[in-house]
Amino acid sequence: YMATMRIFVSHSHEDDAFCRALVQALHSADTDVWYDEHNLGSGQLLDVIQRELKTRPVFVVILSKAAFHSTWVNNETKWAFNLMQRDRSRIILPVTASPITPADFDDWLFLEDFKRVEAPNYQPFPLAEAGQRTLHALALTPRGSAVAPAAPQPTESADDLIARGKALQAQG
Repeated sequence: YMATMRIFVSHSHEDDAFCRALVQALHSADTDVWYDEHNLGSGQLLDVIQRELKTRPVFVVILSKAAFHSTWVNNETKWAFNLMQRDRSRIILPVTASPITPADFDDWLFLEDFKRVEAPNYQPFPLAEAGQRTLHALALTPRGSAVAPAAPQPTESADDLIARGKALQAQG
């Protein structure tokens, strides 16, 4: 029995289309995903976000220029990082949605070393590929697909394997 992976997706509303496509890919693998799809007012949002962050061990942050300038995305990412400092089994997976630069990480240095779903030179993958690569990074398989090989692949680094191990642990 595999527990349902519980995922929190943080994004800027300027990246709604990318976010919805990514969430759809995650849903295809029977995950339980929370994201602010209704643009909740800030009063109720803080309580909801804190509750959802605490109960979801996987944090996916969608990176873009807009996200780096969003107070909400910034706060959510820092809170997720703090939770991960307390519980090392938690996962933070940045997914790049539009071109970014190393300078964008100046205020988010803590995030710079995380493995990202990102093409070379800080570029995004096409949407469908970004979704597939996010599922692979989280050791998830879409319904009706063959299960991905558990053995290390030649292209995978030790960081890839550690990330996938944490993802499998999150699935029970």
